[in-house]
Amino acid sequence: MFRNVHRRSGKRPIQFAILTFILLVSVGNIIGPASARVQTVRFIVSFKPQVGQIERTQTMNMAGGHVTSQLGIINGAVAEIPLRQVEELRRNPDVASVEEDAPVTASDLSADIQILANLTWAIETNGTGVRLAILDTGISTSNPEFGGRIVACHTEVQGTSSCEDDNGHGTHVAGIAGAAGINTAARGVAPNVQFLEDKVLDSNGGGSISQIIAGIQWAINNGAKVISMSLSTSPADNGGTSSNCDASFSSLSSAVKNAVANGVTVVAAAGNSGGQGMGAPGCLSSVIAVGAVDSTDTLASFSSVGAGMKDHGIVAPGVNIYSTWLSSSYKTLSGTSMATPVVSGTVALLLSRNSTLTPEAVKRTLFATATCTISPCPNNSVGYGRIDALKAITGTGQQVPLGFDFSVSVNPKMTTLSPSAVSSATVSVNLLNGASQPVSLSTSISPAGPLVSASLSTPTGNPSFTSTLSIQTNGNTPQGTYLITIQGMSGGLVRTASYVVNVASTTQDFSLATFPTNAVLIFQGGIASTFVTVTPKGSFNSPVSITLSPLSGFSTSFYPNPVVTYTGSVSFSILTIFADNTVQPGIYVLTVTGTSGSLSHSTTITLQVIGF
Repeated sequence: MFRNVHRRSGKRPIQFAILTFILLVSVGNIIGPASARVQTVRFIVSFKPQVGQIERTQTMNMAGGHVTSQLGIINGAVAEIPLRQVEELRRNPDVASVEEDAPVTASDLSADIQILANLTWAIETNGTGVRLAILDTGISTSNPEFGGRIVACHTEVQGTSSCEDDNGHGTHVAGIAGAAGINTAARGVAPNVQFLEDKVLDSNGGGSISQIIAGIQWAINNGAKVISMSLSTSPADNGGTSSNCDASFSSLSSAVKNAVANGVTVVAAAGNSGGQGMGAPGCLSSVIAVGAVDSTDTLASFSSVGAGMKDHGIVAPGVNIYSTWLSSSYKTLSGTSMATPVVSGTVALLLSRNSTLTPEAVKRTLFATATCTISPCPNNSVGYGRIDALKAITGTGQQVPLGFDFSVSVNPKMTTLSPSAVSSATVSVNLLNGASQPVSLSTSISPAGPLVSASLSTPTGNPSFTSTLSIQTNGNTPQGTYLITIQGMSGGLVRTASYVVNVASTTQDFSLATFPTNAVLIFQGGIASTFVTVTPKGSFNSPVSITLSPLSGFSTSFYPNPVVTYTGSVSFSILTIFADNTVQPGIYVLTVTGTSGSLSHSTTITLQVIGF
């Protein structure tokens, strides 16, 4: 996820991918005595190509700048500069640009199957020999999923001496790209890839543009073929109207272009800002920008959209992605941060198959073989479509039996339970077009947690089959709505069904009323009608029988009938009242009673009879 320069992942508690972490920019160092304080701000100063070290130093000294680090990849430096000198520095003929060092923040076996990466492993395409650089919060080096494959580790974060992950986001991202699969459910897209890890974000998921530039240079120097950045600034593409933000981030754009010129494919999160637009580096023209879709290829609501996606974007699974976490643990997260390493891992698969591919050839291949989920592609939402690893590598589609497909359904589709109750439903899997192919089922619950549990029984039947979905609340389950997703997987195909659990109060009651009013006008010998409504309270879900008190001179009928059955909301019957010609004008009271077990409630209808 991510925040301003975020990791891109969707659940908003974690941004710039999973986490929206805000990268802090150093502002306002104060130099000099109290009587003559000078405010300085951290800037990235880029010099023209012909300007050497001596000229750079002289220029910075004349501007009163204090250089904190050199950025050789762009012939520039990071410096604390007095605000009053900035405009003069920009006018210097040796200077290409002066940009504030903007903050950046961090922005997840289901994703593999959805993009068909799992089918590439069978043809010995798994990322072997490719160095993938992850620029993030570092990596948990003790996690066995990365054993022996972390080639180099580094940090750009002041006050740290190693790339050890003190947040979790970087480890999660790395696992999506290339976890070995000790836990098979968390196997990465390219499980044999070699990792270059540079810690460019701190423990809060925050960093700066200059740290990202330094990380890009470190990755190039250490032989990276792919750079993956699940991070982003705040939206920087004019609300999604601009195809790129190169001019707004010229120093970062130069660094990325230099990386591409050195044969490195650069992949970056589009951002988690939805319709507000894309942030950098995702909005830079030289990167492959990555948005997020769910398991049904539906665009995630948080995924940033804009003209940049149409220009250089693609989407990948980024909702509820299970991957590595700190130490030897695992976690599920959402965000464009999670979708980004899916694409980065796919690039590693491509390069392990054909190491001669240039970054431009990689981009063309991914875009040409993507599955267009919102036609026509490319567009501002999904770019060129959802990535297809198998098709990108082999030029073919899904390697499953011709015409094979299957459906997943559940009956009923919802239930209402008390905070301590058990229920069940039937899950049906139907194989289509006469093919026989194993289908595996799994469940997930949102919001997740132990308060509502779901399990599936052993399937029965062949080749189509049924399974019983058992749902249980544990006695402390809060009231609310819980969504259970049943997912079927087979041969690269993913199909889902949804089951809704409404957890209601233990209160068992209902109310009885008439609608729209309890006063009815009726002529002698005439007819009038009104509605009788039953409204459930708490977890009440029983039939209610309605009766009327006898009233001389009047007859009544119900439609549909005198028994109102609870349907999950307000239920009603139409009461029609007939007044005999002998009924005298005046006021009459009709009593309506609803009964359900030991519960009974009454209401009255006032009848005003009008004579001729």
